[in-house]
Amino acid sequence: MRALYEYQTGGYPLDQVMVVEDGDNGVSIPKICAFFADADMDVFLVEYGEHGEVTIHTENVTHIATSADQLSRIASLAADAATLRAEVNTFYDVENETWSGHEHLITRPRLDPDVEQ
Repeated sequence: MRALYEYQTGGYPLDQVMVVEDGDNGVSIPKICAFFADADMDVFLVEYGEHGEVTIHTENVTHIATSADQLSRIASLAADAATLRAEVNTFYDVENETWSGHEHLITRPRLDPDVEQ
């Protein structure tokens, strides 16, 4: 089952707050997020915003089937996300409006889900 979920996430783990690279007009921007699997085994991405907002992204599904427990888990990870966001923000150069030096915080996807790393 884990391999299926990692395939759907592109190699990222489930239920774990992490930093991934996002892009905006060719500019690399760190994104704080976590992947979750719903009751139908569809994976969705939860993005934890800079001001405490939580955005749920789905790829090719029209709905997600979640539970109160899972929603509580998503909410409980907001504190971890805020801590990680604060750490990432220390690498933002306000003057040049660029990110630099945060690369060690990025979670890299597993290249081969069948191989333990």
